[in-house]
Order: sequence, then C-alpha cells, then structure tokens
Amino acid sequence: MIFLKDSDFKHGVNAKDAKSKLECFLEQKEQERKRCNGSMTLTIITGKGNHSPHGHPVLKPVVKKYLENNGYTHNVDPQNTGRLFVQLP
Repeated sequence: MIFLKDSDFKHGVNAKDAKSKLECFLEQKEQERKRCNGSMTLTIITGKGNHSPHGHPVLKPVVKKYLENNGYTHNVDPQNTGRLFVQLP
C-alpha cells in the first residue's frame, strides 16, 4: 500500500515527486508479483483533497493520469473516493 496524501504537499512533496514515488512503488510491486506468479491488487491512497487549496484533490488526478497512460487497470473505491485500487495482472 502506498500513501500519497495531499497534505504531504505541505512538506515539499509535489506532483513530480509523487509520480516518482508511484513509479518506484509500482515497479517494486510488479517484481513481487512476478516472483509470486499471480495477480495482485494494490491500494493507493491519494486522499480526497479536503485539506488542499479549494478542497480539490491534487494528487489523485496525477496518479489516475499516470495509471491510465501506463495501462494499469484501476478504479476508485466507491466507499472512499480518496482511495484507488490497482490491479496488477
């Protein structure tokens, strides 16, 4: 599980840093999945953006765009819109 919360921006994490963390995390999990010879579902918590300027999420759009551009199957948790489920085949 990776935690990419909007509040982390207060500590100097920007969208580029979040993307870099996400890339490393996904690469690591892809390797783990290959060793296990099975599928894997990941949970990525970006936050809802409640503490972001104007109350809009900052990281979620960045993470979703990255996942879409790189062919990852994902969906938003219907019970918590600040959480994404990512399926590794």
